[in-house]
Amino acid sequence: MFAPLTVQRGRGSKICHNTTGVYRMRLCNHFTVIAFLSVLAIIVLFTACEVVPSTPIDGPTVLSGGNIEYGDIKTTWTQEEAIAKVKLALSHLSSQSQTLRSQYTDWETQLRTELNANNNDFVLSQITFANNVQTSERDLYNTFQGYYFNTIKTRSSGYIAELINKISSFENGSPNSLFNAQVKAFQLAHYMDTRSYLTDYESASKQAEFEALAADIERLGGNQRIPTDSLYGAIAVLGNQLKIFLSRDYGPNRLGLIQQIEDYAQFDGWSDDLKALGFDLNNIPW
Repeated sequence: MFAPLTVQRGRGSKICHNTTGVYRMRLCNHFTVIAFLSVLAIIVLFTACEVVPSTPIDGPTVLSGGNIEYGDIKTTWTQEEAIAKVKLALSHLSSQSQTLRSQYTDWETQLRTELNANNNDFVLSQITFANNVQTSERDLYNTFQGYYFNTIKTRSSGYIAELINKISSFENGSPNSLFNAQVKAFQLAHYMDTRSYLTDYESASKQAEFEALAADIERLGGNQRIPTDSLYGAIAVLGNQLKIFLSRDYGPNRLGLIQQIEDYAQFDGWSDDLKALGFDLNNIPW
């Protein structure tokens, strides 16, 4: 048998005795206990539901669909960090060119199996176009792996222009003036939208150039007005017009060409911002 418990009564408590001779003490100030348990539950809940913020994109990355996203430039980057970001961007652009070249090589192979007496002329023109795209993509792939940035920019801009001309001339054998104006406006809109460190003079000059292109598009018969006060709206309209122009005759991966034109225009603006901030991009050591 257990000896009876002797408990001294204290302020704020009471003693209850049961029939078995075992004494239990119950705290009357149960609100204190409830408050403590509530605080403990809240701490556990917040610990279990801790939100880990996603890592911000501070450099270029390839997203789904082959789209290249350029992150915000940080003025705190060192020269070495800036060069590393440029190399990464060039690597992605090079990979994009390699992918498009492979896709148009596969399309050419498919087209050759479809040749027959009834479609020779048209399919042969598609084969020629596929070959022309492969040539442009090969040149771009090699250029993006160069060592001298100014040379890379000059040559790649030229090859992009050649690619656009090949697309424009595919159906009729001569450049389509409306398409060319739409592409130029599309490129400029993306360039301007990417730039964060334009001077006031540069901004005014680019805006005037964009407005002139929008007027040219309207004069040449563009079926939808290009908003000149909204780059977002302009990009949406122009992008849709380019997609309409590139029919299925341009191959199953034709939208990849538009994406490449967009990504290069963004790279042009992004790298110009780096130069505007004083980063030396003359040499790109691989």
